[in-house]
Amino acid sequence: FWTNEGFIKNLGVTNVDITGHGNTGALVGSNYQHSIVSHCYSTGNINGSHMLGGLVGDNVASSKILHSHSTCNVTGVDWSLGGLVGYNDNESIVDHCYSTGDVSSGIYWSYSGGLVGQSIGLSSISNSYSTGNVYGGFAVGGLVGYNDGSSITNSFSSANVTATEYVGGLVGWDLYSTISNCYATGTLIAQGSYAYVGNDVGGLIGNMYNSSISNSFSTGLVTGDEPDYAGGLIGVNETGIAISNSYWNIETSGIAHSDGGQGRTTEQMTYPYAENTFVDWDFQEIWAEDPDFEVNEGYPFLRWQITTETPPPPAPAHSPMPEHDAINVPVNTAIGWTYTSEEGFSDPHGFILNLWIGDPEGDPYQAAVEGGPGEYYFSDHPFVLDHETSYHWRVIPYVIHEEEQIVAENCSIWTFTTEAATAIVENFPQARTQLKGNYPNPFSGETTIRFSVGDPEKVKIEIFNLFGQKVTTLLEGFFETGQYEIKWDGSGQNAGELSPGFYFIRMHTTGYEKTLKMHLMQ
Repeated sequence: FWTNEGFIKNLGVTNVDITGHGNTGALVGSNYQHSIVSHCYSTGNINGSHMLGGLVGDNVASSKILHSHSTCNVTGVDWSLGGLVGYNDNESIVDHCYSTGDVSSGIYWSYSGGLVGQSIGLSSISNSYSTGNVYGGFAVGGLVGYNDGSSITNSFSSANVTATEYVGGLVGWDLYSTISNCYATGTLIAQGSYAYVGNDVGGLIGNMYNSSISNSFSTGLVTGDEPDYAGGLIGVNETGIAISNSYWNIETSGIAHSDGGQGRTTEQMTYPYAENTFVDWDFQEIWAEDPDFEVNEGYPFLRWQITTETPPPPAPAHSPMPEHDAINVPVNTAIGWTYTSEEGFSDPHGFILNLWIGDPEGDPYQAAVEGGPGEYYFSDHPFVLDHETSYHWRVIPYVIHEEEQIVAENCSIWTFTTEAATAIVENFPQARTQLKGNYPNPFSGETTIRFSVGDPEKVKIEIFNLFGQKVTTLLEGFFETGQYEIKWDGSGQNAGELSPGFYFIRMHTTGYEKTLKMHLMQ
């Protein structure tokens, strides 16, 4: 599907096997017009023609992809293929992202990259990296295939690249762009030629035109059919624009010349670093030294590479509604709480609600709510409360890191007691048809789906995946007025076990339809 001023957050799709034509991604085909994809991921395989990405097909019109990654392998027969996004255009942003899958193009005009196929039109890539192998024809790079009028900062690639012409460890073809504080370590192999004389292959950039490079380096082996068009750092620099404080390893690259940059030995480029190497680099905010040769084999690495440690958990929520120890609480009461940002704690991505009838023992009823700091107040929560009953409940804020939940610690358990039932039976509100949700959620193994029926009628409850495909029908039949539960063990129509991820419950009657999301964990 495609987004228009949309926002997708904290969503993962796994084991996909998608074949499309153009504008195809595991999560989004086209991320368009100020749309945002944040903290999302994908695994599997993407196949098609052009503008293919492991997560997003194209990211255009001031849109953003943030803190996301893909391990998908991407295979296409045409242009603009990327391990994360195929086409990044018109002031769009890729930040704090990575890809690890292989990217393969079956056409000469490939414009393919380990992370992004094409990045053009004042777009930017920052704090990102790629590690998968990249194969193609023309304009193929470890990170970006074709970079035109855009910037790449604080990023790296260790991808091995095999292609025909304009082949680079970081960027294959770089025009009117800026590259700063980047590095590439992958092996480059340029074989054959088609439209141009020579291969134009470089450890960092294959071919550059009216671009600038600063504070960057490359170390990978560089191999090309035409030695005059192969460079340790830059294959061909067509306009001679200044390349400042940038280096390549003349030993590991196998090449002693470059169309820009300065050649150094392994001893000069690894810790403790020669005085004439990495001159005026910012080792306080951007770069870090590697004295123990543990992170980057002694070469400098980007400081954010070691700041991606597990984030601290969120703080506990506070200000419960109903208040702690409240009595005579109406059975249709709203449930609420407040979360305030605190120094030293992560802002949450969502909250898990636990509810126990009586003492807080055993497995609670459970619900999940997405959101960050703020006040929460729900009158249509999934819990059904009884009269004259004591309840214990808890709100657990969580963040998602590396596809795992990190929950707040020391979350208080609050309690309240509901009011007595009125003796005027005729004033009781009539039960209504409603899909109340499932508990626990997220769940592993089995979850219980709760629903109620007002007037007796036929009810159907089905489960769908993220692509709108029905995976099973849980029930279909006539139900009298009342409250009901049904269990689901995470299996499909043919009793096959489903992949972890997000699924949707849909309840349908003659006059009612509602869909709720649930998360099946590993």
